[in-house]
Amino acid sequence: MKLRLLAALSTCLCTHALAQAPSDAPIIYESDYFERFVPQTALDMVERVPGFNLDQGEDRRGLAGAAGNVLIDGRVPVVKGQSIRGFLRRIPASTVERLELIRGSGTSASNAQTVRVNIVRATEGGSGVWRTTFDYAEDDRISPNVDASWTGRVGRVEYRVSGDYRKSHDPRTGTELIFDEAGVLDERETEQRVRDDDRIGVSGEITIPFETSELLLVGAFNTRDEKASETARIFSALGVSDDLELVLSEQENESRELSATYSQHIAGWDSELSALMLFEQTEDRQAGIDFDTGGGFDSRTVEVEKLEEAEAILRTQAARGLRNGTIAIEGELAFNTLKQSLRLTEDEGDGPLLVDLPGANTTVEESRGEFGATRAWEIATNWSIEAGIAFEVSRLSNEGDFSDERDLSFWKPSIQVTRKLGEQNQLRFRIYRDVDQLDFEDFAAGVELDNEDVVAGNSDLRPETSWRAEFVADWRFGEGALEISVFGWDVEYAQDFALIETENDRFDTQRNIGDGTIYGLNARAETPIKFVPGSTLAIGGHWQNSEVEDPLTGNTRKQSGTPDTNFEFEFRQDIESHAFAWGVDFERETQAPEFRFDRVTESQNQDRARLWVETTAFGNFKIRLAADNVTGSRQTRDRIRFDPDRLGALRQFEHRERDPGTGFSLRLQAAF
Repeated sequence: MKLRLLAALSTCLCTHALAQAPSDAPIIYESDYFERFVPQTALDMVERVPGFNLDQGEDRRGLAGAAGNVLIDGRVPVVKGQSIRGFLRRIPASTVERLELIRGSGTSASNAQTVRVNIVRATEGGSGVWRTTFDYAEDDRISPNVDASWTGRVGRVEYRVSGDYRKSHDPRTGTELIFDEAGVLDERETEQRVRDDDRIGVSGEITIPFETSELLLVGAFNTRDEKASETARIFSALGVSDDLELVLSEQENESRELSATYSQHIAGWDSELSALMLFEQTEDRQAGIDFDTGGGFDSRTVEVEKLEEAEAILRTQAARGLRNGTIAIEGELAFNTLKQSLRLTEDEGDGPLLVDLPGANTTVEESRGEFGATRAWEIATNWSIEAGIAFEVSRLSNEGDFSDERDLSFWKPSIQVTRKLGEQNQLRFRIYRDVDQLDFEDFAAGVELDNEDVVAGNSDLRPETSWRAEFVADWRFGEGALEISVFGWDVEYAQDFALIETENDRFDTQRNIGDGTIYGLNARAETPIKFVPGSTLAIGGHWQNSEVEDPLTGNTRKQSGTPDTNFEFEFRQDIESHAFAWGVDFERETQAPEFRFDRVTESQNQDRARLWVETTAFGNFKIRLAADNVTGSRQTRDRIRFDPDRLGALRQFEHRERDPGTGFSLRLQAAF
């Protein structure tokens, strides 16, 4: 596998560059602007930029798309296995000179971002930041988390090293009521679920300058061990103990990432060549055991899964300024692979029997290349246009339970018109074609015993594509901001669950089910409150509707699991005279139901409600105390089952509630 990845790196070229028209000048936030918040990291500063929402870009194709809407010194961060939030948390705030809010640019087909923040770092090093957090759960368990980062300089060479240890403990109690087809209570379950997660990570980077060029090396290693247990006691409608179910699971994960970026200014062009290699290994073990009323063995289901994933990317970019705008060329080639082996057995007292699950053992590979160009120019006073075109080709292949190979190609044009109003206000309209990132795990079978979910693999998947249109009104006033956007997508090859039948069984699988539409509205307002000194209020909302044709019933419905609504509320007050701050954060989100061949499931996560206080009365030492889930919200799941499928009669209705309880955390953080 390594030889194939190295070969892919040696033969691929890729590019992406920021194209910015003259009328789209960035809004500058000097480091002094953030002093009242006493930031310790670059993440603390990014989160305080008015009207800006950090986008991690996890579902984007390629290196540029995965980076989301953050630039580091004008560059796309060459990271993919690491989260952008974690990456920014390792940059000490003392090394940040300013932040630049860039709007109306960067909408080439490979990124599709219209608002980005550029973090400009100072040239001097020699500073660090550390953070320790103690999380308290309702069962009196305390979980420690520690991370530290140091940025330094040796001569002209800059370097950063960081490490972290994270431990999470999540106990939940719950109840589930099961009703028959007539709505009469049939069973009641009481549940106790505990999940423990341990993570260790180290990372580093080094920047080596030359006379007219620079080399940046970034590396990261992470390991994770997650264990969970769920015990469910089943009672009849009359309260008589009937059964006991136990689900045990353990997952071990290890990832390694290495990237290199070489940048140089040549004949008026800013050019860059980047390479990235990412390896990830996962081993998952699950066991579901049922006991009868007397405590005797009834049945056992066991799943063992091994997963190996790898990705190699090489990217080159070149951009230059012109008399009335900019031009950029871009291209990217990548090689992705996934290899899975999965064994599922069921034992009802006569010994374990292997379940014939399509796609249990498979290898998926994709070789992909892309080339494109973007041109931005000012067509009149306060008017600018950015137009881009990209072409992508790829080859997908499967081996194992499935054997298949196919070639795909996509044109990805984009155009955006920006109208500047005054010094900082904008109207933006854009149309572009987007190609979604394929999740290779959808090609392979998957099992979740705690949710009674078994999904077969499918070798015939292709990326979901869409033509997207968006209109945005963006106003800036002092330290406040208001953004309203409406959008609509015309979706091709929409991906959703569909029925697959084998000789002995029926399963759900992921499949391209046809065309669809998505449309919606986003709004976010952020402003100081004049009658509450030092305060900031932010309110945001999202509404979306999706429509696809159900492959089983032929009726129009929502696309499974797509976002429906989201509401966010954030209040913060900084009392500088007392080196004290406090705030309230609240978020509620809903998503479309999940449509399986024999059931419909509607899930609702608990509201995220947090009350926090912090003080910086001890110099550069910040102490923060927070309480989570202060509203006592619960996680719910409603599931309707049909017999034999959704074309048949209603068989059963289930209502489950899980209580995460109220958690507390104490965070100690300081720069050094």
